[in-house]
Amino acid sequence: MREFTRAARMPEAAIVTTDGCGLSPGNQATPQALSALLEIMHRSALREVFAGSLAVNGDAETTLRGRMTDKPMLGRIRAKTGTIKSNGISALSGYAEATDGETYAFSVCVNGARPERFAEARALEDAVCYAIVGLAREAPRPR
Repeated sequence: MREFTRAARMPEAAIVTTDGCGLSPGNQATPQALSALLEIMHRSALREVFAGSLAVNGDAETTLRGRMTDKPMLGRIRAKTGTIKSNGISALSGYAEATDGETYAFSVCVNGARPERFAEARALEDAVCYAIVGLAREAPRPR
């Protein structure tokens, strides 16, 4: 991880691993670090394999099956979800294919969400995706 953060010119504190399993609250990564990783993978020889491993919005076989399913948005997001309800964490990181044909790396991380507000966290993540793609959709308003 230290080699990666150095190569990506990030502060070493951008990624912290305590056990490598991905579910420990001690493991931390900034959205900037996740986006940098996505950009590096997009430029690498493993680009297609890596992108192919990510969920696609609206695809019935993926974790994004019920998200961003209106016709103009379908298939424009390839991303990994991340949720740890007990810690109030919801995240979506991946690639968005914009209406202008460009592909953008993104990472949205919501921390401190109460379990009854997870739907709002996901709606916010989706609204960010709509904005990146260039399609209109309002972000949810806090209650």
